[in-house]
Amino acid sequence: MQDYDSIIRFQEGDFDAFGELYERYIDQIYAFVFRKTSDRAVAEDVTSQVWIKAMKGLRKFSRKQ
Repeated sequence: MQDYDSIIRFQEGDFDAFGELYERYIDQIYAFVFRKTSDRAVAEDVTSQVWIKAMKGLRKFSRKQ
């Protein structure tokens, strides 16, 4: 529920809520990408792209009940 609440707050304009998601998952995403690429620069670039896409995608996110 914590992620969902952060997403809803972000959609309502609370950019700190996106920061909470970022802090919660940045290390896991970076580690995954680094394991796949074995290249620090590429992993950093791809991780940044993931977060940009997440920000755009979360604006449209809706939870199907």
